[in-house]
Amino acid sequence: MKKFFVITLAAALCLALAMPAMAKVTVGGRVTLDWAYLSQNDELASGGVSAGSAPSSNGFESMYFTAPNTLNRLNAAYSSDDGAIKGFLEFRGGAARESTTTALIYAYIEWQITPNNSITFGRQTTNFARFIPNQWVGTHVTTILGVGFGNVNHTTQRTGIKGYWKISDMFGLVWGLYEAGVVGPSPGLAIATTGVAFLTNPENKLPRVDLALPIRFPWGRIEPSVSFAKAEYDQIPSGDDSYTMWGLSLGGEGSFGMFSFTAEVTWGQNLGGGSYRGGEGDVPVAYRTSPTTPATIADGRSLAWFVDLGFKFGPSKVNVMYGTISYENDEGPASQPTLYKYDQTFYGISWAIGVAKGFTIRPELMFYDYDKDAQFADPSTGSLQTENRGKEWLLGIQFMLVF
Repeated sequence: MKKFFVITLAAALCLALAMPAMAKVTVGGRVTLDWAYLSQNDELASGGVSAGSAPSSNGFESMYFTAPNTLNRLNAAYSSDDGAIKGFLEFRGGAARESTTTALIYAYIEWQITPNNSITFGRQTTNFARFIPNQWVGTHVTTILGVGFGNVNHTTQRTGIKGYWKISDMFGLVWGLYEAGVVGPSPGLAIATTGVAFLTNPENKLPRVDLALPIRFPWGRIEPSVSFAKAEYDQIPSGDDSYTMWGLSLGGEGSFGMFSFTAEVTWGQNLGGGSYRGGEGDVPVAYRTSPTTPATIADGRSLAWFVDLGFKFGPSKVNVMYGTISYENDEGPASQPTLYKYDQTFYGISWAIGVAKGFTIRPELMFYDYDKDAQFADPSTGSLQTENRGKEWLLGIQFMLVF
């Protein structure tokens, strides 16, 4: 028995020593510090001002030092000796600006079934609306990456299964089945303050479905994609008890010598209900005006686009960007024909300066317009009222080390 134990232990030690030769494990991450100065005008600092009304605030200005939790991260990647099996883990900081908590953002296994087919299991990136502008400062005011200002993206992670089929050197097909994004009580569904409130619990009977068709060229790629999900609720007493989320997107990126571009346009319904960043105003609204009135779910729609032009010289690159997103919800009852209708626009410049290998200093100046002619339904009359939601600008410098 002792001899068997010694032999087993020796075999285990030999296997452990052989592991580095059988597989590859790499560790990486990012360390970031932001200095930022934020300035909001009177209307924005007042939370929006109805037409004809005076702002209650004289504006807001503040300076921040921030270690942006969403940008600081630590990851580990695994690959088998033949590359057929890969794994990836990534931890990032909590959502709060000065949070010391961490969260497991990515945790997935990729299986290369054939040279042209792979499948990925776990918490991973999705394949709808994948492109983003080169804005990096602004996590503390949630303007990062143009969110809500021309950019709709996939919140970087979702749990599910994704497959890739390489059709040719030029074409590929990506499919994904993911958690619908409708989890917990009343998620992705705004409950109107008028009428009689009610509780809702979602029934996720089907996954969210994504499809993308990456098309590669010598200069870059373009990628059309679609996303679809259906949310049902079991505690809406009468009337509507479900809504459909869908999105269509066309994006691309490429480079021509010193010049580069990234651009994307996204059109969708209830994307905010599907937990898409940038879809904050694209959230379906459930309400009823009296205890005997059937509930109504009013769909929200959005159209977003951005363009980012880059110019590289030496160790530096300058990106100039512009984007806008339009929100509208106009499927309420006669008493509330339109719940909201407004636009948000951003533009700015980002200058990445490569100081050393992996170390970048990035000054940025960004401007945001929340719409001076936004329209919202008056709860008492149902008629539209105009509101100036204000503007702000953000000046920052980011120090980032990638290893």
